[in-house]
Amino acid sequence: MLRSEIAVVLGKLELLEARAFSNDQADAWFEILGQHSVDDAVDAVLKFHSKPFKRPAYPGDIKALIVEVEAVRLRRCGTVEANEADLLGCDRGAANARLHALIATAQWSASDYRAYRRSKLSIDGFMSARGALPVG
Repeated sequence: MLRSEIAVVLGKLELLEARAFSNDQADAWFEILGQHSVDDAVDAVLKFHSKPFKRPAYPGDIKALIVEVEAVRLRRCGTVEANEADLLGCDRGAANARLHALIATAQWSASDYRAYRRSKLSIDGFMSARGALPVG
């Protein structure tokens, strides 16, 4: 998520918990949740407050719920491995980490991942072919 998008997440919390957040608090929340998608974070806030919790949400509470959702997305793909085309310019760990991030944050579905593997293209090549990245 972008730094500006944390305002959406905190806005939901402000409405649900009748509290306000300072810029410093928003920065701290972003440090903890920033690598996740804003949609997942908002969904986690709503999930947190759909249960009879008796306390305000903390960033760790929301992050734990997001991580659960991301893990389910990754499990749907089975073993996530980069195509050989991605290993030409970087190591396997970096390519696999990028794939994990694409799937975990719902930028790619399990069917997108399977299509990528069948294509034998690099991640960028596959995304470009699908129109997700501008060519050149």
